[in-house]
Amino acid sequence: MQFREKVLEIAKSQINKNIDIVFDFEMCNKRSPHLKKIYDTFKLFIGPKKGIQMEINFKEPIQD
Repeated sequence: MQFREKVLEIAKSQINKNIDIVFDFEMCNKRSPHLKKIYDTFKLFIGPKKGIQMEINFKEPIQD
């Protein structure tokens, strides 16, 4: 679980906080379900954040 806590959870929080995408993951154990600490599959969920797109009016001049 150290990999999950020290790498994946930190990366998830940083990505979701600072980038315009949503990131999540799921750790699965499909080959040996009786072993709870061994994971052989990672499912990644990545998508755009909704509602943060900035609208740009291309007809107005650029302001410095």
